[in-house]
Amino acid sequence: MPRTRQGKVLAGVALAVAAGTAAVGLVVNASNTTFERITTTESRYARRLERERQDHHPHFRPGERPCPHGSVESRTRPAQMLGPGSATTIPMGELYPVRGGWAAGACFGITWVWAGASGEHPSTGRLVIARSGRWPHPRIHVDVDVPGSGPLKITDAPLGPDAAISAQRGELEFTSKSGITGTLDLSTDTITLSTGEVIEQTR
Repeated sequence: MPRTRQGKVLAGVALAVAAGTAAVGLVVNASNTTFERITTTESRYARRLERERQDHHPHFRPGERPCPHGSVESRTRPAQMLGPGSATTIPMGELYPVRGGWAAGACFGITWVWAGASGEHPSTGRLVIARSGRWPHPRIHVDVDVPGSGPLKITDAPLGPDAAISAQRGELEFTSKSGITGTLDLSTDTITLSTGEVIEQTR
């Protein structure tokens, strides 16, 4: 049966719709492919940034805080007690035995204090004070001795992240093998014994 004009029009519309659907499908598929490619690229870029961040800013330990750009240190370090093995940079002739230490770090610098005895005279107790970074003190390495005390040990000191700055000019208490006790004042690097005697740095 020959097609009527209306039939031809409907057939043309159907073909157009089918072609349009196919075109839309192609566009959608292309869009999905592009979206997936962009998403994958962004994910790779994000992962690379994260790796770079970790390389330049390694994981902070509890209590540590990042320092602003231009600081002497990259992070603060909470005031904390240290074990005898921490004094790896101190020669045995200067400090031995080592009975522990203490440290606190701010963005402008770090202060370490190690306690023990003179390596050359074991009966002389000694506190070794070391500093790095900018600090009002012109000295960066100080020994303070307590003759006749035997090895010293720090018994009380400021601790925690809030003491990272203030403790570097604070006080540390110590005792000794012979029972002599005293306080180290980090603002002056002097020791005051329980007897009232004041001892200044040896060097």
